[in-house]
Amino acid sequence: AAEHAGRPPNGVARHAVKSHVRWARLEGAALGIGGALTAVPDIAALAWLQSRMIFFIAAAHGFNPHDPMRPAELLTLQGFYETPAEARAGLDGLAKPLAFSYIENRLRREEAIFGRLARILGKQVAKRTASRMIPFLAAPLSSIQNARGTSELGRRAITYYGG
Repeated sequence: AAEHAGRPPNGVARHAVKSHVRWARLEGAALGIGGALTAVPDIAALAWLQSRMIFFIAAAHGFNPHDPMRPAELLTLQGFYETPAEARAGLDGLAKPLAFSYIENRLRREEAIFGRLARILGKQVAKRTASRMIPFLAAPLSSIQNARGTSELGRRAITYYGG
């Protein structure tokens, strides 16, 4: 707060992204060591880091991080819902539950990614996917994927909040 006084909002937001990407990389490497055994804690820790980053970026641009729309905006930026209003309705129990949106989104992404990679890399895709489940080999892959995902989410958030 005081250390960022006088800095432009986008500068503070970019600093938040850089910091959270670094943490996501470390978290992915640490929890990737366990392969499939630590996949769930990896996802949970990454979700926490990314949500924290979104709230920092919103605050850097003058938005109250405690506003009930911040979680809805987070879900929209992550692609679970089309609009913050739809996400807010989902969080309030008025629309499609978050679990359904999460599953649909995840399946859509994984199908698209797998289809593209399978065409490009063939058997290499299977080897790389399998290596993510093997303890110790998964650490570098998880580290890279977590950092890329967090960086991309941060870029979208800066665009969303900063215009």
